Amino acid sequence: MKKSYIITNDVKVPLVLEGGQAHKSAQIRFKLLKKGTIVKGELKHSNNKPSFVLVGRMGVIPLSCVQEVVSTPIVSNASGTESTEIRDSSKDVIIEEKSPKIKYADAMLIGGLVGFLGVYYAQKNNYIDADESKYKLYGALGGGILAMYFVFRNNNKPKITVSKPKPTL
Repeated sequence: MKKSYIITNDVKVPLVLEGGQAHKSAQIRFKLLKKGTIVKGELKHSNNKPSFVLVGRMGVIPLSCVQEVVSTPIVSNASGTESTEIRDSSKDVIIEEKSPKIKYADAMLIGGLVGFLGVYYAQKNNYIDADESKYKLYGALGGGILAMYFVFRNNNKPKITVSKPKPTL
């Protein structure tokens, strides 16, 4: 049965490429697996003891370089169904994420207020023409759009999570 394993040390895995024909001999190549890479493989035994992990059809990884990744679904105690909340198991804190629509609405309101107040301050100190009342509307609209853009940029950053594997005994 194939399971997920995480590489704990950098390891070169020998791969044998068969020629398939009499005049083409088999070739041995090496694939470098870096620390932290997750691979799917099958644990093989020798004399009823685990000996190595077989990755793909012919990749052999020694047991000293891998650890098994065990994952369990997060289940709500009350209903017995899987939860969509993000849970940090080390601190047992549930992190609820806001809806993107609410984030954009909040950003538009705050950005609009900042833009309006910026134009008001500029008109009060005679940096721009105080007779034109449309400038406040333009400032609020520009500030709201700019704030929504910043929220969009922050939401679409790739999120990288790094977790250390637990040592097995």
